Amino acid sequence: MDGRYRMRLPAPGDRVDFTMHLERADGRPFTATVRGTRRHLRTRTLLSMALRRPWSTLAVSAAIRLHGIRLYLRGLPVQPRPAHPDHSTPENAR
Repeated sequence: MDGRYRMRLPAPGDRVDFTMHLERADGRPFTATVRGTRRHLRTRTLLSMALRRPWSTLAVSAAIRLHGIRLYLRGLPVQPRPAHPDHSTPENAR
């Protein structure tokens, strides 16, 4: 609920390497890393991947919601999302 995210995403070559840290005053409680081989995205490739693993997106979505319900039942208060700035207009045009 507090802290700052720091992300590292270099321009991809043949490999993709993405790292994200949650940084807080008392340390780094969370780090996520994604590494893999870069592939060109084509409609055929995307459909093939979706057909091979049709439930993966649903499973992740359900797990996130289940975890949120558990946290709520343990007493963690729901935090409202902050308003996002409007980026539809360039800064100098406002």
